[in-house]
Amino acid sequence: MLKLYCIALFCLISLSAIGQSPRKNDSLKAALQEDLPDTTKIHIFNQLSKGYARSQPDAAIIYANKAIDLAKRVNYVVGVAQALSNKGAVSATKGDYPSALNWHTKALEQYKAIQDVRGIASATNNIGVTYSIMGDRDQALSHFQEAERSYARIANLQGQAQAINNIGIVFKLQNQFKQSLTYFEKSLKINQQLNNKYEIARCYNNIGLIYKNLKQPKTALEYYQKSLKLSTALGDKRGIAYRYYNIAGIYEQTKEYTQALKYYQKSLTIGKTLQDKRTISNCLLSLGKVYQQTKEAQKALPFAQQAYEMALKTKDKKTQKNAVGLLATIYADLGDYKKAYDYEVTFKDKSDSLINAANIRKAAQREAQAKFAKQQEAQVKKIQQQRRFQLIYIIIIGLMLVLLILVLRNLSNKRTANKALQEKSDMIHSQNVEIVKQRDQILEKNELLKATSDELRLQKGLLIESIQYAQEIQQSVLPSAERMKHAFKDSFVFFKPLDLVSGDFYWVKEVDDTVFFAIADCTGHGIPGAFMSMLAISYLNEIVIPGISNDTGAILDTLREKIKYTLHQVNSEVEHKDGLDIAFCAFHKPTRQLNFSGGYSPLYIVKTHPEEVEAVGALPDKSKSYRVKTANEITLLEIKGDRQPVGIFIREKPFTTHQVTLNEGDLLYAFTDGYVDQLGGDKGRKFMAKHLKELILSHWQMPFVTQQETFEQTLINWQKQTPQVDDILLIGIKL
Repeated sequence: MLKLYCIALFCLISLSAIGQSPRKNDSLKAALQEDLPDTTKIHIFNQLSKGYARSQPDAAIIYANKAIDLAKRVNYVVGVAQALSNKGAVSATKGDYPSALNWHTKALEQYKAIQDVRGIASATNNIGVTYSIMGDRDQALSHFQEAERSYARIANLQGQAQAINNIGIVFKLQNQFKQSLTYFEKSLKINQQLNNKYEIARCYNNIGLIYKNLKQPKTALEYYQKSLKLSTALGDKRGIAYRYYNIAGIYEQTKEYTQALKYYQKSLTIGKTLQDKRTISNCLLSLGKVYQQTKEAQKALPFAQQAYEMALKTKDKKTQKNAVGLLATIYADLGDYKKAYDYEVTFKDKSDSLINAANIRKAAQREAQAKFAKQQEAQVKKIQQQRRFQLIYIIIIGLMLVLLILVLRNLSNKRTANKALQEKSDMIHSQNVEIVKQRDQILEKNELLKATSDELRLQKGLLIESIQYAQEIQQSVLPSAERMKHAFKDSFVFFKPLDLVSGDFYWVKEVDDTVFFAIADCTGHGIPGAFMSMLAISYLNEIVIPGISNDTGAILDTLREKIKYTLHQVNSEVEHKDGLDIAFCAFHKPTRQLNFSGGYSPLYIVKTHPEEVEAVGALPDKSKSYRVKTANEITLLEIKGDRQPVGIFIREKPFTTHQVTLNEGDLLYAFTDGYVDQLGGDKGRKFMAKHLKELILSHWQMPFVTQQETFEQTLINWQKQTPQVDDILLIGIKL
């Protein structure tokens, strides 16, 4: 947990000045219209570049380049250096750390050319942050130390405290606890001098963690209590909950179980107030462990059971394993050896499942590949057989044509040879009359066929016009770009129907402080799928009205009943299985709580902000996560939908409502199965969800416009000459 906090602190220290209000940006742009000195214009260009660094990185680069051009013309070196630093910050925001390192190094050269010590210190610190994120801790440490010396030369205490704290973090990451402690204490001393209470509380907590690693619980407890006192004064409830939990851990380590129970209970109370499920489950588990250690098995039992039940709801497999292990020990202490044995078996199963999950997935993948290979082989044989039949038909038609030519030639020869014979002449005349009659009949039939063909062509044109009009109607009920822009901070929609009209659709509606949105795949595609999509959109608009609950599972239950009633679906064994797969969300803006329910369709969440050092848990309601490390850890959280459609189903059950609290900058991805089921590649296989996850994790930090282009081009490259097999819909959202 400390590692996650340290990386987050790096970003805070190096980029704290980036970003400003849109109103200030507008006022700066208005100021550019006035007749100002060149140096003032350069300063405004750099302020705009800094203000747009996070929200509009491309605009930030444009303003930085304008500052550089003008600064070079008037030989204003400080302006050039500041613009280069801004470009480095934009590259870091985009995740292009080699480019960020290049721009910060060029900025440092400019500051050195004019001996600007403050600028040198700032650029050096930025280089250290970049090296730390890239994993080169030796280079990071060297640059942080140089930045600290530069800040000290000009008596810049705030910058000095930041650089010293960064040095302590690097030593902690290298497990050099005593050196880390020295620098944290130096940073604390300076923050105390500056009376920066929030940073003082963090320093106390970090020092406590170091003492805990040094096996000095008494000293660690003193610093936790100091941190708690400040967090309480600042009204930082989450910080208070974490401090209580850390203090309880110290008391448990020193076997002062009464105090440990007291502080775990306090942390649990605040966790419930904040609805922090991971904090709640960990506190419940810790309370159960303490009671078990004090031989109070009856008191331990309900806490362990509640922890297990909550872990099942949040799908936290690790906590499930720890909880059943504790339950096995508790029941053994109570003498109920049957339950103890049952939970011990469950504990072993859950331990094995964590280990074997990857092997099971690989086996399933191999089985699916083998099945697909057999299908491919059968398809190839069928095509070869069809080609053989086609060749036979061509040969037969060719022989018939040759025979017809020979017969006609023979007939012509006979007519010429028997011209003198009257009987032959009469017979030929009779035949000519018959041929004319047949010709007239053929001409009549040709006219009838032409009229029929013209009628069919007209009907086809009318049908196509009707379908095109249906396409316009369907497009009109889908959310407009303005509605998407109003509902979400940023988004993209990759929508590629198989036919003119589609069975896939996306839907957005804002009610009070909540944004409801859905991505769905109706049964079939083309016209039947379009009818189902219009029916579903109509019912969603009818159900989601002011005053509606954010319980997405209940909303899908209502939608299912309306669809079943409309389609007269009664018997799941014999009725048509018309319905839809759906990913349905409700995002409450004030609390940033996201409710999700799905019918077969999952939801992917990219968690871009790791929790702080003292956090008990990182992700709520977790079903499957993939972590990609540089120095940060980025998590893709997959929440699976229920294994049932919105429609009649043989094993219907209420839809599950999952709750997730989103951080600023978290990304959502939802899609129908047309993207992952598209055939292609060298072996004509499906694209698969695994490749989509890897694609998201490789490009999540890019602007959504670039991401959409990447998803489209990747599918084109995968598909090659293979026809599209289904409607395709993929949506990315930033809330």
